[in-house]
Amino acid sequence: MRLSGRRIIVSILLFSTMLAGSAVAASSASATTRTGPTVTEARMVYLINQARRHANRWPLQYSSALSRIARAHSALMASKGTIFHTKNLAYAFRNFSWTLGGENVGMGPSMDSLHTAFMLSLHHRENNLEKRFHRVGVGVIWKNGIAFITVEFLS
Repeated sequence: MRLSGRRIIVSILLFSTMLAGSAVAASSASATTRTGPTVTEARMVYLINQARRHANRWPLQYSSALSRIARAHSALMASKGTIFHTKNLAYAFRNFSWTLGGENVGMGPSMDSLHTAFMLSLHHRENNLEKRFHRVGVGVIWKNGIAFITVEFLS
């Protein structure tokens, strides 16, 4: 079968669009199932632990299980285009052994700007520096250049 030059370009564009759509769907599906942090998530864990070190606190241990919860919540916030806390945080943590939990949510252009905003907010800062917290999960979903972030803390 012979295709004209124009049909080849249209076919290539259509095929490329289908591949890109499949890649986006695959990356969205895998975003909540990945085991390690993304670069931006690792950056937030680093910034939190740096702040804790300066406040003479033990570093938080990264939890991939908590991060899956955080990514799912960040994806929900990104889909709605706004931030909000998990309605029932205790239920979200039902599969963990814990005595104290917390959550920070935000949206912004970078992890550094979000961390600065968290540290300037009394309650967010308290979560970042809480002595009884030992585990952290971070979920970042990017939408139109804006990071939607959820940080989950557990004792």
